Amino acid sequence: MVSKKINLKLVLPQIPDIELLATACIDKMARFLGVARNKTLEAHILTIEAVVNAFEHGSSARGQVYVEFTMSSRELVILVRDQGSGFDPTKVKDPNLEDKMAGSHRRGWGLKILKTMSDECHIESDSNGTRIRLVKNLIEE
Repeated sequence: MVSKKINLKLVLPQIPDIELLATACIDKMARFLGVARNKTLEAHILTIEAVVNAFEHGSSARGQVYVEFTMSSRELVILVRDQGSGFDPTKVKDPNLEDKMAGSHRRGWGLKILKTMSDECHIESDSNGTRIRLVKNLIEE
C-alpha cells in the first residue's frame, strides 16, 4: 500500500445523483492507495446518506453541498457541510423499526445510519448550516 494521504474537496450542485460522483472519488482514491474495494462500501453509504440529507434538510439559496475527503490506507475522513438553517441533533429521535414499517412515512433513518456505520460521527449545527464529520476505518480490526 502507498503510505500517502489524499485530500479532495468537492462542491456539489443540487442535481440528481450527484452524490454518486463523490462515491466514485472514494473509489479512485482507494485504488491509488491500495485499499481493497470491500473496505470502502460502507463509506459509499455514509457519503450518500450525508450528501442527500444535506440537500434535503440543509438546502441553502446556493443549493450546494461541500464535501471533503481525507483518505489514507488506514482511514477515510468524510466532511459534509451545507449552508442551511441548522438543526439540533440532540432532538432527533432514533427511528423505531416497528413504527416506521407500519406507517406510510418510512423515512428518517439518515442520522441513525451515519452513527451506526461510521467509526466516529460528529455533528455540529447552527444557523449557518450543518457540518458532519465521519471517520471510517479501512483496516482489519
